[in-house]
Formats: sequence, structure tokens, C-alpha cells
Amino acid sequence: MAEHNELGKTGEEIAAEFLRSNGYTILDQCWRSGYLELDIIAVHQDMLVIVEVKTRRNIFHGHPDDTISRKKLNQLYEAADRYIENKK
Repeated sequence: MAEHNELGKTGEEIAAEFLRSNGYTILDQCWRSGYLELDIIAVHQDMLVIVEVKTRRNIFHGHPDDTISRKKLNQLYEAADRYIENKK
């Protein structure tokens, strides 16, 4: 596995553990449907929570908040809709 993939996987595990320790129930991780993907799907206080994880060693390539483009955001919306439809 490429180093950046390992870093991303580690970041997702850290995020999932953080959520668990704060009372979230993890339903799925690394969920995929075609080209769509969701990093973490959780439930907290009867609310479905979708988490996009961005792991960085430093901010050389930009702050994680700045890496979510409009296209990526639309894909997250579409993926969340598909996830909900598949779980009905």
C-alpha cells in the first residue's frame, strides 16, 4: 500500500476511535457504491453523521478544510443519499 494510503487509513481509524470515545456508534467505514465513497458513517443522539476524513502530516498541501471542492461536496451529498436509500 502506498504511504499516503496508509496515512489516510490511519487517520480514518483515529477519527473513528475519537467518535466512539465521544458516544458515536460507527455504522460503516470506507463505504463505497460505484465511484462514491463515505469515510465514516455514524449515529449520535439519533442523528446520522457522515464524516469525511482528511489526514495531513503538515499543511504544505493546504489545510484539510480547504481540500473539499464543490465537486467533492456534491459527491458526498450523492453518496449520503445512496447510503440512506440502500439501508431502507
